Amino acid sequence: MDKIGIVDHVGKKSGMDFYDVSLAKELSKKINVYIFSNFQKKSSKTPDVIIKKTFGDYKKDENIIDKSTYFFSGFIRSFIKAKRNSVKIIILHSFSYEIKDILVYIIARLFGLKILLIAHDISGFAKGDNKIIKNIILKHLADKVLVHNSFSKRELLKENISENKVITIRLGGYIDLVNLVEKKEALSKLDLSDEYKYVLFFGQIKEVKGLDLLIEAFGKINNTNTKLIIAGKVWNDNYEKYIELINNFDLEEKVIFLKRFIPDEEMDLLFSVSDIVVIPYREIYQSAVLLNALSYPSLVLCSDLEPNKEVIIDENNGFLFKSSNIQSLSEKLSMLLSLENNVRDRIKRKALETVEGEHSWDYSAKKILNYLEQKR
Repeated sequence: MDKIGIVDHVGKKSGMDFYDVSLAKELSKKINVYIFSNFQKKSSKTPDVIIKKTFGDYKKDENIIDKSTYFFSGFIRSFIKAKRNSVKIIILHSFSYEIKDILVYIIARLFGLKILLIAHDISGFAKGDNKIIKNIILKHLADKVLVHNSFSKRELLKENISENKVITIRLGGYIDLVNLVEKKEALSKLDLSDEYKYVLFFGQIKEVKGLDLLIEAFGKINNTNTKLIIAGKVWNDNYEKYIELINNFDLEEKVIFLKRFIPDEEMDLLFSVSDIVVIPYREIYQSAVLLNALSYPSLVLCSDLEPNKEVIIDENNGFLFKSSNIQSLSEKLSMLLSLENNVRDRIKRKALETVEGEHSWDYSAKKILNYLEQKR
């Protein structure tokens, strides 16, 4: 039986453990799957997935030497364990194209491993990408480049990557891994009042995620019984500018700011209490937060970027507003807050159908398995 390994240094730091386990679960129906990352067994629902913790526990206050040691030693341990377990093909997640990244691919090649590269961001949002390194990784070091939607594929082909080297796999949802909690119980555990409706922004906070747009739009709505929950850690962004916006709109009593990593149990509670989940991104190639929200299911409001429109049909399984348009976001937000329960329930049922149907992990696994069949 063939073997494949998923090597992921991000893992539980940013919710990528959900991705790894979900994809591995489907792949394991046909092949042996190993996950090499920074977490242990994720779920009893994945008995056929072998998970090995090869990356240490990350500490955000570590210096550059400690971070580099964490990064490279984890990959080397992963590659050693992969070889010891006769794994010949590995899946690597790609978010950037910098010197550290190309070194990882070169080391993997020196271990004799074939690489399936999942290109989450065609261009890194940290703006540190090197075009030469990017070209070498995509054209020469990766055996196949996997993307999550048609938009990402089109952007990748602009880099002169051969079309037959690209495989489009859909980003799946997390129905098996999320746990919807009864709202009254979730409110109690979070010490929140049932007198309010709650709008949720969830995930890493950085410029392209458009949190500032949401705060300003929220400040414009005429709704006294609604609060905004912001939950996620700040990455390469200025936290103070968001506080200044909150103060400018006199929202100090209406915004709950959880500026930190959110563990799985708390994430379940936050999605369970939220009446609307807003994804106001300015730029995106794909959104795991969107698929995560649909999995509960939540009522979602997204910017009308192409990757979002490949998932959300406006007023069918969610709602769209004009990207970067504060007025459009404010109007849609106001409308959703007054939505009748029967309409909310219908939209949420469609959301769940989306995750169970065209965005199930079965589709992604089949695309990868078809490639493996061709290589035999």
